[in-house]
Amino acid sequence: MKGNLKMKILTMVAAAVLLLAGGSLAQEEIITLTAAEVVGRVLKIHPGIQEALEAVEEARGHALQEGLWPNPELEAGAEGLHGNRGGDWLAGVSQRIPLFGARALARKAAEAGVAAAGQQALLREKELTALAEMAFYEALAAQESRRIAENNLANAAAMAEMTRQRFEAGDIAEMDWLRAAAEENHQEAELEVLRIREETALAALTVLCALPPGAKPVLEGTLLPEEQAFPDAAVVAERLGSAPAARALELEAEAAAGEVKALKREALPEPEVHVGWRQERAEKQNAVDFSVSFDLPLFDRNQGAIAGARARARRLEAARQAKIQEDCRQALTLLGEGKAALKEAQLVREKNFPKLEGACRALETALTLGGVSLFEVLAAQQEVAEMRMHLLDLDHRARHALIELEALF
Repeated sequence: MKGNLKMKILTMVAAAVLLLAGGSLAQEEIITLTAAEVVGRVLKIHPGIQEALEAVEEARGHALQEGLWPNPELEAGAEGLHGNRGGDWLAGVSQRIPLFGARALARKAAEAGVAAAGQQALLREKELTALAEMAFYEALAAQESRRIAENNLANAAAMAEMTRQRFEAGDIAEMDWLRAAAEENHQEAELEVLRIREETALAALTVLCALPPGAKPVLEGTLLPEEQAFPDAAVVAERLGSAPAARALELEAEAAAGEVKALKREALPEPEVHVGWRQERAEKQNAVDFSVSFDLPLFDRNQGAIAGARARARRLEAARQAKIQEDCRQALTLLGEGKAALKEAQLVREKNFPKLEGACRALETALTLGGVSLFEVLAAQQEVAEMRMHLLDLDHRARHALIELEALF
């Protein structure tokens, strides 16, 4: 009876543990992510997008304000009051008439600023796209590094087990077994380091994408980009000329040129029309007042603003040309680095790596037969592991260059 009771208690405890474990597993939501999905999430939630859109609205509000007419002025008062024997009551409205289109030109210039803000928003979107892709492929590279380390550990463990058995059988010296066991421990440490890096990269990606608590991202994609993804060097300058960064500077220069025209028109005096009503108290008569006034343009009060706007337009155009030249240099450098990494990865995968793997397998087989030393096999395995990591680094460099290159366009 006591044995049955004890068995029931153990069964209940086991069931509770399984239930709790199942509940914790149910809370862990596995979310599969591709590079495009990460980019979509980031562009949807990142506050930098809202900041750029609000900058466009700010520029649009400024353009609206620039074209508005001035408000009329209401005048009311009295003149010449002297007891009950005289004086006039006055009431009237004055309105400045924008005949020469200064405000229309100012609004047109400000609308170019709105377009420039729109290009800045596109540039911000490209920057965030690059940020999202960098985070995704960093995590993907960390994931691939961890898998390579797991494979290296499996090979080292198999080698340590084989040498242990051969040592116990008296076929090899104890030093060989200890050396293989030390290599296994080394690969275990390397794997732990790479696991931490992968967890860190995935955590950063989780925060960037604002994934729910307990979510476990699973990445799908290829680190090595396609060769067709890289543009030809001949079209780099042309694409940079129409890139958002260059277009924003071009539109800002256009806005500055429009400001010059608006400031020139503002130098022309706008008439102010006054219409009023007058009541003469002494004679009890009403009269209508009408007048037109102009400012006297004796002093050119806009010459400093005009000179500043002209200099700003020239500065922005020079900045646009400098931006295109610098981006062209950077783009060609990235293009060369990306294509070089892509080509080297292709050659290593097609020619070098298969031969290296074949030689390593042959040495492992020879070791089981006693034809080679353990140190030769370990050296070959290390070379294969380093080649795998080198290929991963080449893939990562090619992808990194492509992301930065696309951000420039």
